[in-house]
Amino acid sequence: MTTQAPFRTTRWSLVLAARQAPGSDAKRALGELCVLYWKPVYCYLRRIGNDPDSAMDLTQGFIASLLEKGGVGTPEQERGRFRTYLLAALNHFVADVRRRDGAAKRGGGVPVLPLEVDAVERALALEPVDAMTPEKSYRRQWALALMEDSLAALRRRYEKEGRGALFERLHPQIARGEEAERHAEAAAVLGMTVDAVKMAVSRMRKRYREELRARVAETVADPAEIDDELRGLIESLG
Repeated sequence: MTTQAPFRTTRWSLVLAARQAPGSDAKRALGELCVLYWKPVYCYLRRIGNDPDSAMDLTQGFIASLLEKGGVGTPEQERGRFRTYLLAALNHFVADVRRRDGAAKRGGGVPVLPLEVDAVERALALEPVDAMTPEKSYRRQWALALMEDSLAALRRRYEKEGRGALFERLHPQIARGEEAERHAEAAAVLGMTVDAVKMAVSRMRKRYREELRARVAETVADPAEIDDELRGLIESLG
């Protein structure tokens, strides 16, 4: 008889487990998730008609509200994936703000997160607006946030191993196909053989997939949802 390995505690599962009495660990986990995924929230708010200042204020107010309340609300919201929960909670928050006074002031006047919106605005400008609903934009920006965080983690991993220069030279090839010319160019710069570069790129891609999968796992409540969530996010990038 075999036993199934337990699903390790992740940020989202920790928040869900503590919904009855949110503690410091759950609140910290929720805060970490908000830091990672504020960009999709901001982009969604922009796509539903808010100007940059209003979207920034609403983003800050929304995150402050989440942290104050400890995160999860109704049982329906508590099920499933952090991505879908966050969007449902955001829509509820925006509707509540509109009912009250039409403005949210960055969590009571004190910024909750240091939002750097210039790069996000540039990314929004590149989206095909005609075909990009607010929901699609949110999903796409969520995928990009996951990829950005995964790449940053991979960079730290290589730097810790003393191979930062290798990472900087080869990481642009993670998403590309095999290109002999680029391999030869990298080999010359790094003082490696072409075969060694090919192997290094292959290993880097494998490590990147591991980092990406780990980050997706942090946002689902059930390990059975990881592959489906990962496929859906990749599809959202078109």
